[in-house]
Amino acid sequence: MKNNNTIEITDSQLAINFVFYNLLKKFIKLSQNQLEDYLESIERNKNESYDKQLALLDDSLGEKLREKLRENDTDIFEAFANNKDFIDLIEFSLYLLLQKDWLLKRAKTIAIEKFVNDGSKLCKLTMAYDTLSIGKPYYTRVTGALLTLKWFEDLTALCREKDDLLKRIVTIHKKLNKNGLESNQIFLLLFTESMNQSITAASGSDFEKRITETLVNCGVKENTISQGHDSKYADMEYDHKFVWNNKTIGIGAKRTLRERYKQFARSPKDLDVDILINVTLGVDFNEQKLENISRYGVYSVVADEVYNKHKYFQNNDFVIKGSDFNKDFLDKITK
Repeated sequence: MKNNNTIEITDSQLAINFVFYNLLKKFIKLSQNQLEDYLESIERNKNESYDKQLALLDDSLGEKLREKLRENDTDIFEAFANNKDFIDLIEFSLYLLLQKDWLLKRAKTIAIEKFVNDGSKLCKLTMAYDTLSIGKPYYTRVTGALLTLKWFEDLTALCREKDDLLKRIVTIHKKLNKNGLESNQIFLLLFTESMNQSITAASGSDFEKRITETLVNCGVKENTISQGHDSKYADMEYDHKFVWNNKTIGIGAKRTLRERYKQFARSPKDLDVDILINVTLGVDFNEQKLENISRYGVYSVVADEVYNKHKYFQNNDFVIKGSDFNKDFLDKITK
């Protein structure tokens, strides 16, 4: 496939989008109240001449806000005021930033609802639940992008609203877009950055949390579950340690084992616990690793999908699938 060398970006298009992005990056430092106050100051002076508006906008910032917005000793008015759309870009960026927190909150709410609804039907130790859990941040990002797109589509259809500010914003939006502003794309850049800062990807800690929830469902009191290393073997880490039927159980939680399976290759008789359990998804848990662990009487719990796929798990008395990790299992191993 040949590259399309006819694709070009004009200087004016680059300039207006660059200024807009810089304004968003600077004004995002302001609080909601500060954004609203500054937007109101623009509204009060909208009938003044362009130069008069610039001077009043600069004055209305005040020294504290001006210092907050200053970056590398560069003042936004010194840097961008020569752009013919500067005031409109300021007003539009302020209005968009006032919507940002709502859009972000809504994106998270939709993603959480999706996660809760789908996750409630699944065992927390299965591959299906793990995939859903790992994907939760991505649901938020995708939902945020779609909400932003929808918001901009709705904005163009709001010209009939009675709200004077909203009607003015719609007019400005149309004018700026005609001048080359890609408002949706540029705002989405900033919105995505904000989402990335406010959400964290699910990882090993999430896997441990799911095991905790499973134990609580079995009847283990959460405040009785501890963590720590074995007193004799520093490499033996207990992500969950608790007592069941007067027996101390230690659990090592690893989504993927890699070489960490070696810490389970020892007899519980030599440890601080009576029973040792290896909980993992099992995707890299081969037959050799299983033999090295199970010959010491160490139990393993793997995802249902992986358990059902491999006979060497099904034929080993020391392995169960995640959906069988329940009170009956704990009672059985602590008799």
